Amino acid sequence: MKYAAVVAVCLLMMSCKDPAPAEIPPLEIYPLQVDFQAGLGNDTVIVRIDGAIVSAARHTTDSTLGRADSISLNMLVGRHAIIVLGPELKSKIDTTFEQQRARSYVGIGYNRTRQQWLFRYSQQPFVYGPITDVF
Repeated sequence: MKYAAVVAVCLLMMSCKDPAPAEIPPLEIYPLQVDFQAGLGNDTVIVRIDGAIVSAARHTTDSTLGRADSISLNMLVGRHAIIVLGPELKSKIDTTFEQQRARSYVGIGYNRTRQQWLFRYSQQPFVYGPITDVF
């Protein structure tokens, strides 16, 4: 009888093996270019993505290009929160964007007349030239 109980316990233990670990998909990371665009005049601009500060610098828009500066980041595919603050401008924009499985572009500008941030998301690079209008 003891032998049968030991065999039963052994068979039970063998059938309770840990399942195979789930396969972890590879991280999908793609480039994101953030362009600081029209309306900036030596203004401090702070950009936070998913809570982390990715840029905190002064920017001045070049009137012949309509662009101030740009930064390049590597982002995971998916939805991200972005906050743009301008301490001197006393305003901010708080929005989200979806990083696609391709290079993506974000344009950030400031409309001084309306005193509001302008945000554009694109799958295509922005084209720059002389400023003819602001967004």
